[in-house]
Amino acid sequence: MSQEVISRNQIDNRLRRQVYQHFIDTGRAPTVLDLATKLDLTAEDIKRSCQRLSEQQSLLVKPGGCDIWMAMPFSGAPTPHRVKIGDKEWYAVSAWDALGIPVMMKSDALIQTVCGDCGRPLEIEISRNKVAESSHLFHFAVPVRDWWDNILYTSSTMSLFDSDAHISNWCSKHGVEKGVVMTLSDGWKFALAWFEDRLDPDWRWRSSGEIREIFASLGLTDEFWRMT
Repeated sequence: MSQEVISRNQIDNRLRRQVYQHFIDTGRAPTVLDLATKLDLTAEDIKRSCQRLSEQQSLLVKPGGCDIWMAMPFSGAPTPHRVKIGDKEWYAVSAWDALGIPVMMKSDALIQTVCGDCGRPLEIEISRNKVAESSHLFHFAVPVRDWWDNILYTSSTMSLFDSDAHISNWCSKHGVEKGVVMTLSDGWKFALAWFEDRLDPDWRWRSSGEIREIFASLGLTDEFWRMT
């Protein structure tokens, strides 16, 4: 590996870590100026690194720029999915991604979201690394192999519902084939496996084989969870 590639990888790793730290500290996405000042890099360096990280699926940024739309599970824009830990609050990419914030931060949390069908306010409580069970259900509409074809759409469909009847009603209204339904408990186990190492200093996007291993460990082995 050339020195240039090593240097580029180091910049990308530092930037990714700083993006997450900024979200944690402030509850919002960092600007190019925030990152350039903190990392002592030029704005052009920041933009190039953001684009590389977006191509690697580590972040999602505005094409051609560095407006950070997502640093999963954090959302750079307001959403109906809010996570409260102590006196701090964050927006999550989806109702399911909201679980990833207390997973990463190893904290109790209150998640406030809405039923994907009727819009009724719903809450999820996380305490002592467990989710308070209820009748609410997660629904995953997009098969894994298609997640990154349009990750914004995919995330918008990872919703929490009041009941299975609400899931069926939402699918019928939007002409969407019913996907995978998970209890809160199973959704929490999935989030634990998916997000627990996201703040590790050397975290990188997992290989297809590593992702398949996670799915298999959770019993997610049917066609919906296949990578190709």
